[in-house]
Amino acid sequence: MFEIIVLFGLLYMVGVNKAQHFNVKDLWTSDGSAVDCTTSTISRGRFLLFLRVLRFGSFADRAERKAHDNLAAIRDESDEFKSQCKKNYQVGEYSTVHEMLEAFRGRCKFQQHIPSKPAKYGIKVF
Repeated sequence: MFEIIVLFGLLYMVGVNKAQHFNVKDLWTSDGSAVDCTTSTISRGRFLLFLRVLRFGSFADRAERKAHDNLAAIRDESDEFKSQCKKNYQVGEYSTVHEMLEAFRGRCKFQQHIPSKPAKYGIKVF
């Protein structure tokens, strides 16, 4: 269980450090250009193994769940993440609520196209 938490934390930190477009091999380089948190948490082989075998939900009821909820496969994890964020972050006086279009060109039922944005295709995050 601890390694799964490490995996999610590492994926989160890779996104925070704007390294999501790096090649996986580049995240573990030893020449000093790697993201610090990757080399000190988990080996590259173990990381790739987890990404290959990690699945949410079962194939048996996938179609039924997706008919009602686009995030059905990860809904429990998403809700837990949101509750932990609310618990551990205090909104300050100068905070704003904003929406953004996270660039994404893969296949997704709820992808949006907004021609006026720099990244024209993506997922709208509120």
